[in-house]
This record gives sequence, structure tokens and C-alpha cells, in this order.
Amino acid sequence: MPPALSQLTINRIIIHEVPRHLRSDSESSPAYSEVESPLNDELRVFFKEKIVETVGSSSAYDVIFDATTRSPVPQMVRDFLARSDINFVEMSKVIAKSYIRDLILTRKTKLFKIGFFYPSDGGNDPSGAVCDEQRGYMPQIEIAGFFLTDFLGCCLAEDERIATKRFFTVTQDFFNAQIEDPVERTQALTHLLSEVTNQTTRINVREFARRSVPTQQRQAFLNHLEQEGVGVREIRKNIELIDAQTKKMALEFENGVTVVGTREAFRQSVQVERARAGAARVEITGKLKRVKGK
Repeated sequence: MPPALSQLTINRIIIHEVPRHLRSDSESSPAYSEVESPLNDELRVFFKEKIVETVGSSSAYDVIFDATTRSPVPQMVRDFLARSDINFVEMSKVIAKSYIRDLILTRKTKLFKIGFFYPSDGGNDPSGAVCDEQRGYMPQIEIAGFFLTDFLGCCLAEDERIATKRFFTVTQDFFNAQIEDPVERTQALTHLLSEVTNQTTRINVREFARRSVPTQQRQAFLNHLEQEGVGVREIRKNIELIDAQTKKMALEFENGVTVVGTREAFRQSVQVERARAGAARVEITGKLKRVKGK
């Protein structure tokens, strides 16, 4: 959820009626409002709830302005958030020339397409989030291209859930492929699980490599992240897509034996040691619960 949502206050609003356009109808045109729409406390609460409900949902994605866009929206948003002399009604009329449907104020109203923009720190471009609930069943894309690109002039920023999952998956694969020593490999995985589940909000990739990857594989690890498109920048952390994978550990052996347990159980009861010819010896200490065929 964008942090600005928690501080959102609806001060002004304007509603333009854009009638449904039929191909056979060349006469229909939008009815633009020339003044701000009346706004009382009930409507303030209504619109805030609808915006928070939509932009704060898992269907919303962070976006950035596309530097190559021809849409006027990005510059209008920049100007409006940076200056106080912008005519709110005129700006809204220009933006409303495309893609807005009738709005009926009932509790069943759903905001199908919404772009939410707010000032960023440090004088950077405004931050934004976009949600599109009109993609149909089992959509192949997250947001309709005409709405995201042509109208809003934006492109998707990398979703933190996907970025975290990619870092976790690519790192885990690298450890299994490149760290031959069984003890070092197990330790590296333990560090990875700790990194993605601790209380920090970001993953400092270079610092993680320094602390958790064996020295001889460190540069190869960073190179691998670059090659796989993960990069070595800081990653905003969200483990929603890998939550189940972070709760347990598994040791899989080439002979078909697999040891599975919670991270805490591994920490307390499982000891991995080196054996001859690159093999591993695993010692499990605990009270035997049952033995069964499977």
C-alpha cells in the first residue's frame, strides 16, 4: 500500500460525465464539468474509502512515468503536485478527455481503473500506483496497456513481491549449483532465509553477498544476479509470494533421501558435516515419533 494512502484527505473533487461511446454514434461527447463538484463529509469518506480499497489492494502495482510517453498526464501531475497556481478544473478537463465512465455513488460502486499519484521525497518524480479491475478472467497482463501507457504515460515499476521472489529463487539456485561444500551451502541457505524474513524493509544485495556468500564465490554470485536480471541494487522486501518457502528447510540427497523440517527444528536438531569426496553427513537429534512406509 502506498504510504501516502494513510495520510489521504479528499479536499477537492470534480466529476466529468463521459458517456459510453458506440461506434455507430458519432455525436456523443463528454459533458465536462466547469466547476468543482460539491463535497460534503459523507462524500469525502466515500471517495477516500474507494481509493484506499482499490489502490491498497493486491491488484494495484507501483508505476513510474515513462520518459518516452506522448501523454500529457505525467507533466500535468508533476506541475499540479509541485505548484499551487494550477487551475484544478481545467487540468481535470484535459485529463478527462479519455477513458472515464459514468460514476454512480452507491456502496456497490467499484473503481475499475484508477491512477493514484503523490509527491516523492527529494524532489524526484511523483510516486504512483495503478489498479485495473477490468482485465477479465485469468488476465495475461496486470494493467491494460492503453490505460497505463497511452493515457497515464506510465510503465510498471518492478513489483516488490516479484523482485523479492526473484532474488530468493536465483540466489537459492546459485547456492545449489556453485557452492560444493555441503556445510557452506547449508549455511548460505540459512543466511538467505534469515535475510528475507528479518525485520528490515530492504535487501542490500552487496552487503548480503559480503556477509553470506563464501569469498571465492562472491563475485560470481553478483555477476550471476546481474545476468539473471535481478541486479545488485537494494530491493524493497515483500515475501508474500515466497512465504511458504521461508518457513521450512529441505536437504535433498542424490540417493533419494530428503530431510525436511522447520527452520527452528533445523537450528536445534540438525547438524550437517563434511564427509569424503564432497559428500555430506547429516546428524539429526530428537525423539523418534514414528516409523512408517510411504
